Amino acid sequence: MFKDGKLLPRLKRKIISEAQAYAKELGLKPEDIVGLYIIGSSAGYNWYFDADIDVNVLVNWDKPPTLKGPTVYKAHYDSKIVEKPVTYYFTSDMGSPVNIYDVLKGEYIVGPIGLQEKLDEETLLTIKKFLEKIEICAGELRLDIYEYKDAKREYEEALLYGDKEDIEKYEEELKRAQAEVEKDILTLKLLFKQIATYRAMVGEELTRSLSNAVYKGVEYSSFKTMIKNISEFYKSFRKGEMSFEELIEKIESEL
Repeated sequence: MFKDGKLLPRLKRKIISEAQAYAKELGLKPEDIVGLYIIGSSAGYNWYFDADIDVNVLVNWDKPPTLKGPTVYKAHYDSKIVEKPVTYYFTSDMGSPVNIYDVLKGEYIVGPIGLQEKLDEETLLTIKKFLEKIEICAGELRLDIYEYKDAKREYEEALLYGDKEDIEKYEEELKRAQAEVEKDILTLKLLFKQIATYRAMVGEELTRSLSNAVYKGVEYSSFKTMIKNISEFYKSFRKGEMSFEELIEKIESEL
């Protein structure tokens, strides 16, 4: 995308042309575009090969469309080097992204943060720590599922052969075992949420730029799909759409 800190000319032309075309659809004139800015990971040193290009189109309109949030258009940039989806955000509020490249002026306003080599090394180490934490939590979930099944077997035996005291005892054990499984599920969801909201699990705050790279690293791992599916299963269980035993069976297929 960049050479010597400058956006490739063909990509610059494409962004300007498409932004003007989309502006026309909104009833705006080319002169209503105040600025074009590439933001996020694609403007920094922590982008992934298939990450999209986020473009903030800063506009000055007298009567902005009555929409919630910015008006978004999807496009695509193809070249011999890279294929990337391009997302245009028409907005009158620039916000405060970490990396900002001014397309029209051909220069960085903010960023990129740090050197490529330094960021990569730190990013990979932090991603590894996050993945280890998720893997540990997944392991605890496997163990607690096993213990739940064991508790369920003992409760069912108590129903057949035990007295009232035995039944109450093993019923409580079963409830505790189920609570541990649900706790593990919520912990998995929380881990991914903490990454997505730029929270560091290694005892220190990360820069937003690095945290974004960490999030994408976990996002592109198999853990994202696993956590997403387990979260959906758990939501269905909470809605009463499946039994806890069905939930367990589906979770085991993901683990």
